Amino acid sequence: MSQVLDDPVSLARQALERHSWLEAFDLLQRADREADLAAEDLEAFSEAAWWTAHVEESIDARQRAFNAYVQQEDPIHAALTALVLSREFMMKGDQALSGGWFSRAERLLSGCEDSVAHGYLAMAKAMGTPNTELEAVVVLSQEALDTGVRYGDKSLQAFGLAIQGTAKVGLGEIEAGLALLDEATIAAISGELDIFATGIIYCMTISTCRDLADYRRAGEWTEAAKRWCERQSINGFPGVCRVHRAEIMSLRGDCALA
Repeated sequence: MSQVLDDPVSLARQALERHSWLEAFDLLQRADREADLAAEDLEAFSEAAWWTAHVEESIDARQRAFNAYVQQEDPIHAALTALVLSREFMMKGDQALSGGWFSRAERLLSGCEDSVAHGYLAMAKAMGTPNTELEAVVVLSQEALDTGVRYGDKSLQAFGLAIQGTAKVGLGEIEAGLALLDEATIAAISGELDIFATGIIYCMTISTCRDLADYRRAGEWTEAAKRWCERQSINGFPGVCRVHRAEIMSLRGDCALA
């Protein structure tokens, strides 16, 4: 028992389950100083760093996890990690680095049999496709959805639904698009998805409703997003997602909170 209590990695895993992000970050930072962390623990360190606003530490840990997976000759997990890095650099505005990590993931998967990682690759392609090619977005998001169903990955399924929903709204199929977004966001409310997928899908739904001036629907989802953030012990989803929530709150008269 004392060995478990003294093991910062075990304690960090327990903290992550409680969504005690800062506690997990401190424990994994200590463990990282004391010994080499396994690839999975480096990913956990990256998550804890992300949710405590230590972005550079998060990216560094994720890059080291990628290298560990490559050394283990595990191309699937390496590719999934590369796709997360591509997304994170895209969110930082580092287009070249984002593109480089995406290409790395694509190359790793090119020689592999079908896997859930191929669905996340299709999802990344869909999210990176310009708004002038929304028909292609529909096709790619359906591929992501189908792969998520095939491998039982509910977060990937929800991403496929949400991306396809926003594309259909852009194509003028408003009711069909909003129905897909609602379905994806219901999965988020019920706790079926991982925390990042939940936040992104809330953001996509709220921003789409705002663009359509459907403030009733946007307000309902904003309230749901607020309750979700409280359950996850986070102040709000990072970046532009907070802006979208604040816009809807101000339109509904809650200016102080906005």
